Amino acid sequence: MAIEEQRKREATGNPLGRRLAGKRLAAKVVLYLEALAPRLLPVLLLVVGFLALTWFGYFRHVPAWLHIATLAVFALGAILLLLRLRGLVWPSVDAADRMLEGRNALAHQAIRVQDDRPAGGDAFADALWREHQARMGRMIGALRTGAPEPDIARHDRHALRALPVLLVVIAFAFSYSNRGGLLADVVSIRAPAETAPDVRIDAWVTPPAHTSRAPVFLTGNGQGEAVTGDVRIPQFSELTVRVTGGSGNEQATYQAAGETTATAIRPEEAKPKDETAAAAKTDTTPAVAVANAARTMHYSIQKDGTLTVDGRSWTFSVIPDRVPEIAFDGIPKATVTAALDISFIAKDDYGLQEAHAEIVPVDQPTEARPLYPLPEYRLDLPRRAAREAKGTTSRNLSEHPLAGKRVKITLVAKDAAGQEGRSQPVEMVLPAKAFFEPLAAAVAEQRQVFALDANQLPHAIALNEALMIRPEETIPNPTHYLLLQSANARMKLARTDDQLREAADYLWEIALGIEDGNLSLADRRLRDAQKALSEALERNAPDEEVAKLMQELREAMQAYMQELARQAAKNGQMRENAQQQGRILRQQDLQRMMDQIENLARSGARD
Repeated sequence: MAIEEQRKREATGNPLGRRLAGKRLAAKVVLYLEALAPRLLPVLLLVVGFLALTWFGYFRHVPAWLHIATLAVFALGAILLLLRLRGLVWPSVDAADRMLEGRNALAHQAIRVQDDRPAGGDAFADALWREHQARMGRMIGALRTGAPEPDIARHDRHALRALPVLLVVIAFAFSYSNRGGLLADVVSIRAPAETAPDVRIDAWVTPPAHTSRAPVFLTGNGQGEAVTGDVRIPQFSELTVRVTGGSGNEQATYQAAGETTATAIRPEEAKPKDETAAAAKTDTTPAVAVANAARTMHYSIQKDGTLTVDGRSWTFSVIPDRVPEIAFDGIPKATVTAALDISFIAKDDYGLQEAHAEIVPVDQPTEARPLYPLPEYRLDLPRRAAREAKGTTSRNLSEHPLAGKRVKITLVAKDAAGQEGRSQPVEMVLPAKAFFEPLAAAVAEQRQVFALDANQLPHAIALNEALMIRPEETIPNPTHYLLLQSANARMKLARTDDQLREAADYLWEIALGIEDGNLSLADRRLRDAQKALSEALERNAPDEEVAKLMQELREAMQAYMQELARQAAKNGQMRENAQQQGRILRQQDLQRMMDQIENLARSGARD
């Protein structure tokens, strides 16, 4: 004690002594922690093991007697391990000095020599000793204590301390499951619920894809807590409920607003992946399989209502999906090429998927048996899934047998949900090809007679035979006469609808050949190339395919213009009418239009 007091007194007036006193205190703390860590580690591992056991749900499911016994064992273990801490003593000054000299690599006991005194001697010996202390003091410099180095590995050579840490991490993650435990279970002693099997309920609502809305999860967290308040969802949303575990008798019902009875939602029947394994099951297996397997239920929500699943409930507020609206934007009219132009306006709350014109005959006998279906007239929407659309579509329906007849046209728009919106009908005469050759017009009439009603085939044959009574006067071209003879034979030999359609198509080709020669064939090729390009642009075809179709359209347009010029050269009246009506279109104008279409398609402006 005297030496300690002397060192304190010397440290108050000596700067080196004050600095050494502070470093010695820090060294004592480090030495104490190094001695404490190996004895405190078992206590910490015991606490970690206790937490892992709790989070694994041990105290929630064991009987009361085992619950109490486990707590007693852990408490006794904690007391015994804490008793080991009694042997710890505060490090001495010599120990602190040795630690500082060792960690700072100081030779000749540079720190401890500062407190030593010579056993005896004269004044010269004292002066020499003080000089020695001064030289050792200059060697001390800045001292570092460093962090504690308890050397745990020497006490736990097999690294068993990692096992409790790994278990507590896994237990913490497991605590968020349905069977996990909480720290509150330690002080809550209750009997395990053996009669109530664990059940997990997952429920979510998937809005239709065309609404572009995200799914709504009704059981968002691991504890299965329900979403509170009304859930607003679009109409026709798909409800999915998945029940895992439980007794297998959990019920799911949907009570629609305004209805007195609830609709039971039935689970899907699971198909066994291995029929051999399914056949090998014993009689007691199905009940266990039903209780443990996940049961999935689906329901399409169309009205406001409440979903109830095993005592849990959610209320839904349905956002209606309105029916599309479509109307004529002006009266449909015929073009100079006998095509039908229809302008329309349409809109939908989520976007239009498809629009077309429904064309039906006005005066057609109920007992008639037409050979061809009603004409198809698809409206060109500016872009897919557009909420508002306004445009004009042109289709050439002159080849259909209804051309020239009075028809009723109704516009129909559809959305992604399959709902249809219809416009007010409009009656008109469907544009037909104008035949200037009387013989061609008569042949087209024969074809139209039995194409609209196959029961009128004898009448069509009679018209064909009457046409050939005086062929030298009515049919100047022998080729045309032979073609009509072969068409008459085809009509007489036809037995099925397919054979009748072939005969009708054959008569139409004869009529076009008599009227226009090769011009009609060039016109058909041009319209086919135009239709193929339009469909490719609508489905966002690759640039290579669009370029190929553009080249085909150029070739078809060039062939059509050449044939049109040839016909105009032979028919002066046709050329004069075209000049009077201002329908002259130069080849350069067409080429410029084609280039503009191709450049727009390449730049991505395909609408």
